[in-house]
Amino acid sequence: MADQWKKIEKYAYLGIAVSLIVLVGISSISYQSIIQIQNDFNWVTNTREVLLNLSYFLSSLKDAEMGQRGFLLTGQERYLEPYKYVEKGVKSHFESLRIIAVDNTVQQIRIDMCEKLVTEKLRELQKLITLQKNKGPEAAKDVILTGTGKQIMDEIQMLVREMNKEERTFLDQRSKSIAVRIKLDAVVKTAAIIILLITAILIVSRISYLFRIYKKAMSEEINLVDMKSSFVSNVSHELRTPLKAIRESISIVLDESAGQVNDEQKKFLTISKRNVDRLAKLIDDVLDFQKLDAGKTTLNASNNNMNEVVKEVYELMIQPAKKKGLSFTITLCSQLSKIKFDRDKIIQVLSNIVNNAIKFTEKGSVTITTSTKENALYVSVQDTGSGIAEKDLSKIFNRFEQVSDTKHKKAGGTGLGLAISKDIIQLHKGKIWAESEFGKGTTVWFLLPITEHRKC
Repeated sequence: MADQWKKIEKYAYLGIAVSLIVLVGISSISYQSIIQIQNDFNWVTNTREVLLNLSYFLSSLKDAEMGQRGFLLTGQERYLEPYKYVEKGVKSHFESLRIIAVDNTVQQIRIDMCEKLVTEKLRELQKLITLQKNKGPEAAKDVILTGTGKQIMDEIQMLVREMNKEERTFLDQRSKSIAVRIKLDAVVKTAAIIILLITAILIVSRISYLFRIYKKAMSEEINLVDMKSSFVSNVSHELRTPLKAIRESISIVLDESAGQVNDEQKKFLTISKRNVDRLAKLIDDVLDFQKLDAGKTTLNASNNNMNEVVKEVYELMIQPAKKKGLSFTITLCSQLSKIKFDRDKIIQVLSNIVNNAIKFTEKGSVTITTSTKENALYVSVQDTGSGIAEKDLSKIFNRFEQVSDTKHKKAGGTGLGLAISKDIIQLHKGKIWAESEFGKGTTVWFLLPITEHRKC
């Protein structure tokens, strides 16, 4: 099931990655296309300016020539206004034209030629005006009849037509380039969107398929867990009844209610009773574990004094400690305030910890301590037992995990005691951990949150 979920995550990440790559690709291509289209539009605008400039200047030059003729025919100065306008602006006009057509070397050459012809034409016009003023119409007429002015004007017009033709060719090419780029941009974006949609459909379909498998596996696992939970619960309850009967029967025989028994018989009956008690404890552990694992355990929390709980556990565990010749002591915080916790569950936790401490300590002492610090109540169980290797320290709260040495494994157990304790402490929003040095003993701590504390 975990593998299925990993596959779902893999395809989800793949979909995100492909989508990002496609989107970045679209954005990059679109950006480049927009830049190029913008450049083409700039050149189109530039070309149109050249055409407009040429058309306007040629028209102005013709107006200047017609104004000069009007002056020659009438002698009136007002006809010379167009000529004066062209003469005044010819230099700046050609400078502007060179800037506009800066990308075209051939046009630059034509502009230079055109400027020379226009300058020559203006000199010819000025010459006729001067002759008209100084020597009269006949003198000017003789110069006109030579055809020099017409020839210059024809050359200017021909040159302007060539420039115009080339600019129109550029305009056509650049307009077509813009159209092609716009179409290409649209095609690329459409193709990318189609790819993105197809990829999304394929990945979503695959994720949907995997999710259905995952859901089915999850359902099967839930059913299996429920079956296991039900089986464990039923078997445990079924075992409890005969165990209780066996225990009562052994107790009756040991009490000699059913007749006298000798010392040898009492010895074996005591061993049997101890093993029945041990088996009952194992069944209780399995049931507790099953409830915690299924999330069915609830807390019956009320205000309790942890010192009283420690004293109760001390009374329960003092005899096993004495049998092993251990010093069993408690150190209690004298100003400990009551806090909310499930008394029975915390007794179970503390009993499990103390039982382990006694079990794995051959000589020395076991000490329970209570204290408060930083808005939390601390309980520790310190022993002088065999200790736990650093590599095994993190394992002791795992389910069905036992890390004791060979000598102590004979004591048996499910390996659930500390795992159950951990779950109970976590239900209380607390924390449990261990500190140990191999060969020198172990200290197991747990803390419960409190709203007020008195420092001890």
